[in-house]
Amino acid sequence: MSRLGVPSTLHLVSVDDTVRRLPPPDGAYLSSGVEDTLHPHLIVQYDQGLRIRAGEIDITAPFPNRLIYLNDPANSTMLLSGEFGDRLSRADVLLISGFNAMRSAEKLDRRLAELRVHMRRLPPGR
Repeated sequence: MSRLGVPSTLHLVSVDDTVRRLPPPDGAYLSSGVEDTLHPHLIVQYDQGLRIRAGEIDITAPFPNRLIYLNDPANSTMLLSGEFGDRLSRADVLLISGFNAMRSAEKLDRRLAELRVHMRRLPPGR
């Protein structure tokens, strides 16, 4: 977004020194996390036709896909910052992402209900 001249704000659920260095100079972030955390994610992407053979296993991927391995309590609860609605009140666009890391349908439903409350602060037509 920065390369297109569009400033952006990220809502994060946890941060550490590495994450703080990632946004571009004109980027901002807010976090619902109360302390620094480090929960790396391992993402394995593969193409259609990838063949894996190990022992008695012999499988071929019928389509491209990816596997995501994580143990990240902050992402599994996806808490929203109390400042989120205020930030949305000045937003032109909202991109929603990351809820796929949640493991509980009940928590997901609650978080989406919270998100809808925050989204009421979006300016008209956004």
